[in-house]
Amino acid sequence: MLMIQYLILQTLAFLRQDPSSPLGYKIVAAILKVQEMCDDICGSVPFNLGTKTYGGPSDKAETRYPDDGVNKPSSDYRKSAAGLGGWFLMEPLKTAAKAICLREGQQDWILRQIERIQRIYTIRKPIEAAVADMPSPSCPGGR
Repeated sequence: MLMIQYLILQTLAFLRQDPSSPLGYKIVAAILKVQEMCDDICGSVPFNLGTKTYGGPSDKAETRYPDDGVNKPSSDYRKSAAGLGGWFLMEPLKTAAKAICLREGQQDWILRQIERIQRIYTIRKPIEAAVADMPSPSCPGGR
């Protein structure tokens, strides 16, 4: 879905539409949807990575995951999140990193999370190469 919104924004930018044009509401709606989806992707990072910053045993006791104060994450959850969480996040984060019109600082935070995943899972691909597969158009309306 994020890619679809990304393509809508690219197309509207190509057609040189701006928020004051007759199609302006579509630009605003697409920007808001992209932001919402990127926020959701970013919000899933703590649940998939916890506080883990380096590789090692898959379930270190000091790695913390969000909880509701009553129910702690189960051992099975901790093991699967430690072993697979970063792999589940990599593609959505790469797509979010190329999204346009993000809040100030959000793209940098996303790139740091990709670097963290690369460090945890010993992925040697440079961060620039990890997100270079999609060109990023400018934000319609100058946001």
